[in-house]
Amino acid sequence: FQCQIDTGGYSACTSPKAYTGLTAGSHTFDVRATDSAGNTDSTPATYTWTIDTTAPDTTITAQPSNPSNSTSASFSFTSTETGSIFQCQIDSGGYSSCTSPASYTVAEGSHTFDVKTTDAAGNTDPTPATYTWTIDVTAPTIPTGLSATVISDTRIDLSWTAATDANGVSGYKIYRGGTYLATSTTTAYSDTTGSGGTAYTYTVSAYDAAGNESAQSSSAGGTTKGTNTSGAISGNTTWTLANSPYILSGSVLVNAGVTLTIEPGVTVKFDSGKSLQIDGTLIARGTSSDKITFTSNKSAPAAGDWGYILFSDTSTDATYDGSGNYTGGSVLEFAVVEYAGGVAVNNNGAVRLNNAHPLINYCTIRNNGTLNTGASGINAYVNSNLKISNNTIQSNSNGGINLSGGAVGATITIANNTITNNTASYSWYSGGGGVWVSLQSGTVIIFNNTINDNATTGKGGGVHVQRGTVTISKNIVKGNTAAYSGGGIYVGDFYNQTYVVGMVDNNIISSNTAYSGGGIYVDHFYDVAISISNNIISNNTASDSAGGLYYNYYSVYSSGIVSTISNNHIIYNTVFGWLILLFNTIPLPEIRQLLLRQTMHS
Repeated sequence: FQCQIDTGGYSACTSPKAYTGLTAGSHTFDVRATDSAGNTDSTPATYTWTIDTTAPDTTITAQPSNPSNSTSASFSFTSTETGSIFQCQIDSGGYSSCTSPASYTVAEGSHTFDVKTTDAAGNTDPTPATYTWTIDVTAPTIPTGLSATVISDTRIDLSWTAATDANGVSGYKIYRGGTYLATSTTTAYSDTTGSGGTAYTYTVSAYDAAGNESAQSSSAGGTTKGTNTSGAISGNTTWTLANSPYILSGSVLVNAGVTLTIEPGVTVKFDSGKSLQIDGTLIARGTSSDKITFTSNKSAPAAGDWGYILFSDTSTDATYDGSGNYTGGSVLEFAVVEYAGGVAVNNNGAVRLNNAHPLINYCTIRNNGTLNTGASGINAYVNSNLKISNNTIQSNSNGGINLSGGAVGATITIANNTITNNTASYSWYSGGGGVWVSLQSGTVIIFNNTINDNATTGKGGGVHVQRGTVTISKNIVKGNTAAYSGGGIYVGDFYNQTYVVGMVDNNIISSNTAYSGGGIYVDHFYDVAISISNNIISNNTASDSAGGLYYNYYSVYSSGIVSTISNNHIIYNTVFGWLILLFNTIPLPEIRQLLLRQTMHS
């Protein structure tokens, strides 16, 4: 015989033939015979085999949770070598053949599962995979001593005595009205999701890490602060601080002849789309330190959450003594009105006046209206005297104050207000980001206000006077923007046959921006008799023409009235001139009179 290993060359051999020191891997043995006549086997016998000295590795891929509240346990496992067999044991009870998954039923307590694999070559994993877990089927004790403390209209605080558990309490589940509410890892919880004037009942259970949950505790509860209200008020009523907040779950109507009095510090919360209508008298007089607040009932309030406060034509007007001091009637004073304007109505506003004339004094009217509904801070249709004074009117979606209507002899006073960051979306011939006036008769006095940083897509970023007899005096009109004309002030109306008689006097009109007439634009298309005098018109910008003052006169339609522009300081305005006047056949003497004593700088 001749033998060879791994084609290493034949050599004489006898049977049996042994080899040692072979490496792991594949090997081939060949053997051939030669007879006494010298004939050699042309097809040697051959055998190929693999030497495997590497043990497989075992991995557990699925197991019970630790701890677990189930006495049934199932394990899945794999080997790094295909074709391996497995042996399992539980709690060192001895290995026996098993397949994946392997299932067991065990008692409460700690347990250990081991599994090892043996490959086809007989190599066995020397480090079996192991998993230890605890079975806990005993729930914690029931929490005791549950108490509930009412904190506000939306908050109730809960506390209780701790439960016990052999393996430790992981936390507590809070139930409100039998329905799961929240989880706490301490023995206290604050429920801040309630509604005002609503009764709530709570229970608490304990749970451990294995998921065992105790029975629920004895109940405790309370009624959140506040008063739910809706519908008509048919008798004189006071909303007191003690019962605040008042939650308007439906709209409220104060009937004619009835007085609703709201104490200082009261909060009135409106559900979505709800409103307050005054057909009688509203006396809502807060103080500087205890304001009355009209606001949204949502936890994350936003503009447009609720409707409006409407003073109807039957509501009681405010009355004043000879010195102008309030003596009676409807009043909104030291109040905050916010997040209203969410109902699409004509003449929309957070505060709406329909031929009504309450005193609106020292109020903050802010963040009202949406892009779709559009609401001014105050929308007033008037036919008598009205006073709007000392307010902050800001960030409303359709102008700060919109004023219309009018009556012979009526005086509307807008004084000492801050009107800021309001926007107005109008067609190109309308506007009034801060104040819009269109009065058939009567007199409007706009006095000593700060009108700043308002904007309109139309005309008159700060003030738009479309119609009426108006005095604009001693105001600061600053930083307003109009997409078309009159960044600071726009007077007149290009399309409607209207009249404007008035005075723009002693104002500071600065840093306003428009397409034309950055500071002031006068559209003398029909009858406009306006005196513009003693103003500082400075640092305004027009992208097209007349950064300071633009006066546009059309004698074809006008009755020939010519305004007066005198004693103004028109300085440091930009783009194509300080002052542009376009005339159609005005006599030269009238032009001279129009331009008396101006001071102009580049």
